[in-house]
Amino acid sequence: MISINSYRSRAITLLFLVFLLFSSIIIPLKWDSIRTQLDHGNLKDIEEDQVRSTALTNYLGIYVRGESYVNISGSLVDQNGEPVANTDIFVFLNISDDEAIFIGTYKTDINGSFNISFLLPINVPEGNRTITIYSEPNLRAGIGDAWAYYWLYVCSRVHVNVLLEKNEAAFFENNASFSISVIFDNGSVVQRENMLISVSVIHESMIENASLRTGPDGVARGIVNFTSVGEYTIEAVFNTSEPDNYLGDFVLADGQYVVDGSILGETLSTDIGTLSVYLADRIILNFENTQSRSLQVIRGEASISILGRYLNISGFPDRHLVNLSVIYLGTNDNYYELFVSKVLWSDVDGYFKYNFEVNESFLPGRYIISCDDVNESTVDIVDPLDLSVFSNISLNIVYMSPNVSATRISSGSLVEIFGYVRDGIDGTALEGVTIKGILVDNSLGREITLNQTNTDIEGSFILMLVLPETFESGIITLKILAEGLNYYLSAEREFSFEVYNHLILRLRIGNNSYIWSLREGLALAQNDTVLYNIEFPANLTAYFVIVDDFGRRMNVSSITILVNDTGVAEFFNISEAIFYLVNINSTTNITLIIGDLDVSVSLLVLGRFLGSTEGTGPLPNIPFFAILVISILAVPLILITLMSEIKVITHTRSESEKDIFGIILNIERAGMERKFLEMAAFIRAFFNKLATDNGISVSSYLTTREIYQLILEKNEEFADAKDHLEFLLHCYEKIVYGFKRLSDRELQKLKTVISDIYIFLKSLIARRENKNA
Repeated sequence: MISINSYRSRAITLLFLVFLLFSSIIIPLKWDSIRTQLDHGNLKDIEEDQVRSTALTNYLGIYVRGESYVNISGSLVDQNGEPVANTDIFVFLNISDDEAIFIGTYKTDINGSFNISFLLPINVPEGNRTITIYSEPNLRAGIGDAWAYYWLYVCSRVHVNVLLEKNEAAFFENNASFSISVIFDNGSVVQRENMLISVSVIHESMIENASLRTGPDGVARGIVNFTSVGEYTIEAVFNTSEPDNYLGDFVLADGQYVVDGSILGETLSTDIGTLSVYLADRIILNFENTQSRSLQVIRGEASISILGRYLNISGFPDRHLVNLSVIYLGTNDNYYELFVSKVLWSDVDGYFKYNFEVNESFLPGRYIISCDDVNESTVDIVDPLDLSVFSNISLNIVYMSPNVSATRISSGSLVEIFGYVRDGIDGTALEGVTIKGILVDNSLGREITLNQTNTDIEGSFILMLVLPETFESGIITLKILAEGLNYYLSAEREFSFEVYNHLILRLRIGNNSYIWSLREGLALAQNDTVLYNIEFPANLTAYFVIVDDFGRRMNVSSITILVNDTGVAEFFNISEAIFYLVNINSTTNITLIIGDLDVSVSLLVLGRFLGSTEGTGPLPNIPFFAILVISILAVPLILITLMSEIKVITHTRSESEKDIFGIILNIERAGMERKFLEMAAFIRAFFNKLATDNGISVSSYLTTREIYQLILEKNEEFADAKDHLEFLLHCYEKIVYGFKRLSDRELQKLKTVISDIYIFLKSLIARRENKNA
């Protein structure tokens, strides 16, 4: 019996043999194809079983690159003489032993015939070149590849080129320069020194002949001198048969051509240039005290002097009547208006001067300053001056809400700014000006664009800015920038004002301090908001102060004091005050309501009667006369340094909450009910309980993270639950410091974390009990 593995082994062996046989056929054929394409200069013998190509002759003749078409005809047949139809013929032109140009792909017809025709590329080097035609093997038809080679002579061509400094010249200029170079048909300059070029200057019946030689850069240079007006023709002739001009046997001049494989014609290349000399006077213009021909000024702030000089048709200064003109082109060079026209006399030395003030009559935009001699029969040569007139933008802020100069603003606030933009000179309303609101961050040396808008047809704008959610500094600079209008200088206004991220309410009763972080709709306690161990009846002195998170006093419009839900006092537009509580004889709840922020904070007073260990009795209504209020302090009390972290106060805990497992379950419950502040309070209570259970004394000023670090330092066993404990810290800090809710994903993860911590603590307690036993 043969096993499956045996069959599998035989099958693999058979496949391997087939692969070797196939490789011995395919790989050599493919290699020949690649090799011959890379080395087209090497001839390859045609085997008997390969396709053959036929042609009348392998010599094609003499061709001029970029001008001549190469035509090759032939046929493709197999070893039996049968035509090979519809087969690709690849054509390559060898330009060196290692490089070839791919010409194209052609196909055989039904009779195996092919016709190849192409323009000889301009980048083929002159000399003897080879053309290779090639067909790939057809394995399905059982035929191999085929090759054929042709050779030809490639000629290049040179041209002589005349380039004049200018094609027109005023008679008073006396001369004009020109240059002559020899250029190959591919555009490259023949950079050879001492080539001989014959030059003829023809004017009317006068012909002046000269011979010039090229310099090291292959360029010959000359000057045409003229003593009369009219047309001057500069003719250059380059003779390739001159010994100094020999460039090779296959370099043809313009006068040569190829007929029946022979090069015929004159070895001359000719070019001409034409210069027109005319009568003209010249007027020279300049801005006074500058060599620049362009000037930028601000309207209403500049005086300009134009200096001019008149030169007659002979090029000499003369006394003459001239017309100075200032043309306005608008702000986009799409307008033309004669703005100023002034007739002036030049003195005997040809000089004249014109002064003008760039006042309100000059609209913002570009101006061209030119001049003519008021004689229409002569040509005036003048280089105009370019004047750019700018105006100032007047940026006016009508109102800003809220008023940043009188109000401290919280982070994330919306600031609405209304204003208008005018021309600073004539008061014209400016439409389309870009208005940007930019926050200047001096601490980081950067500017942040908060928003931008554009002015309307009346030049007005409304800019809405949302301040960042967090500020690192209590004073910021807001820049309002107006820009983007052609020929108007930008304008800006800066406002520095106070900002804050949140407010802090500090309540002191005796030696006990209580701190809350306040934001609209949210109050977060920093420490336990319960006053313990008061001996009833008691008289208490209470002091509160409100500052921002940068430690500055902050007035609020109203603070209402409630004792056991009964209003007893109200303060207006203050930041601090003192009030007294007298004859307190039972558990009391003190509530402060901050009207500006729509938040309230509460302090629970727990105590006992003399001789008793626990607070008793119902919550009485304390009469209004029991509260003595002292208004704003004349001498500010010294504030204890505010904490850098805001901590959530744990609620009054039931007995079940005092057990650490009960606290854990309450964290989970608060998360499921999405009571995030309550959940944060239980997380704080959890870390407090975890610390005290491990013999750590917890002070109210410690942050939750600091308590966590003390737990890790005290007991290394908690490192095993480090990831879970830090996730609880993440939730706590996101709620307390970030004023944010937890996401659904975080709440889902919280369930798993609570379960794992519960199991971990159970296991930890069991290990300790076993160890003690």
